[in-house]
Amino acid sequence: MHWKKLDKKTKWGIVGGVVLLCVLGTVVALSLRHDPGTENNPAPSQSPTASLGTDPVQEGEKEPVASDGGSVGQDTPDQGQGQGGQGSGQQGNSQSISFPYVISGTGLTVRKLDSYDGVYIEDGSDVQVSNLCVILLENTMDTVAEYAKVTVVLDGKTLTFEASAIPPKSTVVVQESGKSSWVDGKCTSCTAEVARLDEFELSEDQVKVVDNGDGSLTVTNLTDQEIPAIRLFYKFYMEEEDVYVGGIAYTAKITGLKGDSSVTVTPSHYVSGSAKVLMVRTYDEA
Repeated sequence: MHWKKLDKKTKWGIVGGVVLLCVLGTVVALSLRHDPGTENNPAPSQSPTASLGTDPVQEGEKEPVASDGGSVGQDTPDQGQGQGGQGSGQQGNSQSISFPYVISGTGLTVRKLDSYDGVYIEDGSDVQVSNLCVILLENTMDTVAEYAKVTVVLDGKTLTFEASAIPPKSTVVVQESGKSSWVDGKCTSCTAEVARLDEFELSEDQVKVVDNGDGSLTVTNLTDQEIPAIRLFYKFYMEEEDVYVGGIAYTAKITGLKGDSSVTVTPSHYVSGSAKVLMVRTYDEA
């Protein structure tokens, strides 16, 4: 099967709207179609001193996972904050795998493996792609998948799918990290590593975030002390289909927010009504 974007008029923002239009067809098709058979189981008032962190990645963009946790953009999954990494699944076997596929020991299920034409959103580049390999990944547990890396071997080629900030009991469309093309071939391995959190960190005793309905967010420092850095983690969300779009969460970073003050930001990929702020983290250093 092969899915393409839907041709649909909306009132969304230009950047976010283009992205959403291109992925909506995939979301609908992936979430509504089900293969017959059973599941396999081998088993994130304006202060004049507050600045927006846009270096080197613009606000609302993403970065590949970094090992030092010091990147601006997509926040590095912190294995120490989660419940530790888990990994399992079928590997090194010539037997063919069918989907849905339960990756044992991880709380993750790959519901679909298929192709997609449209905008590539995993790195924030928004470049056009064709016949891209995607998966529909479900977090079946009551805890947050802070970071997940799914590895699939398709016709002898290793494909990688990375996702962060996956809510409990939710499903997300994840595009292949290396922009690999989909082939209607034999899948012989599906494994995963995952780090978990009991729940999303919202920093509600320090920060209040309000969606203004126009693609902007107002962030208020509820304390009397300056907060050096705040990161907002958000994802596209299709409420009707109950599916998140994009593996790696977008982030918006705010620095130097004075006590008892507010700042309004307009993340480049945030679309009011079609995106959700999932996690809010504060940092002692900018």
